[in-house]
Amino acid sequence: MRILLISFIALLSSFTATAQTYHPLLDSTSNVWHYTANWMPVKTMQPASGPCDYQSFTQYSRLETVGDTSINGTDYRILDNFEIWNNFVPCRFGYMREDTSSRKVYFVPNDLSPEMLMYDFSLNQGDQIQLNFTPFSGVHPAGLYIVDTIFPVNTPAGIRNLLELRSVSFPWSDPVQWIESVGSPSGLAYLKTSSFFGGLFMNTGCNDGIFRGDSHLLVCQEQSGVRTYFDSCAHNLAFNNFCFFYGDSCYFYNICGSLEENTSAVSMQVSPNPFSGVCKVVMQANQPMDGEFRIYDLEGRIVIGPQYRKLLGGSNSIELDARQLSAGLYVLEFAPNGYPPVRTRVMAK
Repeated sequence: MRILLISFIALLSSFTATAQTYHPLLDSTSNVWHYTANWMPVKTMQPASGPCDYQSFTQYSRLETVGDTSINGTDYRILDNFEIWNNFVPCRFGYMREDTSSRKVYFVPNDLSPEMLMYDFSLNQGDQIQLNFTPFSGVHPAGLYIVDTIFPVNTPAGIRNLLELRSVSFPWSDPVQWIESVGSPSGLAYLKTSSFFGGLFMNTGCNDGIFRGDSHLLVCQEQSGVRTYFDSCAHNLAFNNFCFFYGDSCYFYNICGSLEENTSAVSMQVSPNPFSGVCKVVMQANQPMDGEFRIYDLEGRIVIGPQYRKLLGGSNSIELDARQLSAGLYVLEFAPNGYPPVRTRVMAK
């Protein structure tokens, strides 16, 4: 009898969870998402008009649904991007649809490449899903993810579920978060745009559980002209910091950066990343130079280096012995003599 009772309670709990009201991501009338940069501004050039570049860097932008269309017989909402460096001239961001019965949200990029499953809000704790970041994300490794935690967050529209997903192969890496009816705080189409680490709003005393480690951060969402999401913690930081231009509570961005980096003399890319044993670095230098490589842990301690290297003008391939590193995330830095250092996140496996 006891076993039957326990089974009935488990079945009832499962039914109750399944029967909970689902709050759609896409409103039928209008949707707007406001983003601020989560990194130091270093770029002044404006991108060319046309289809949006998913890997471009901007200080403030907003996504809007601007109409409907049909692709291969399937209906989608049209998404346009408006960003400050392009004087808010819209560019076509992509196309999104939502199946409210299955609680899944799909995205088609602006090059009309195959549809991507961006969100599945039907998942429960312990469920798994494949997340393929295209192109490579410097923040989140591609692969199988597990729903590690589901917890409620307060929004102006009410309580919403936040699903936190972690990489099965790299559980120490930064989480992917989905907020029901809102999307990811790192970007609505995070599989296409989550490209590099940002940290202006990290470790600022926020205790709401929101991950703020990607290069852009969602600060507001509006549906049918009504604010349905608001990052009050990021807003407070910007409002009380002279380094932020402040237009209004959804429109702010950092203005304190290094102008020297606008004409950076060197760029750096690690491939493959994650790496094992040897860290292979491709450097592009606009002239011969020398400098030092260092690898830091996430607490800012030097774990490898400094290692002195000379670079030729043009492309350079550098190998750094990193066999002593434990599996995990690190920051690779190259500090060229006479120029600002360049940094990137790397993962040892």
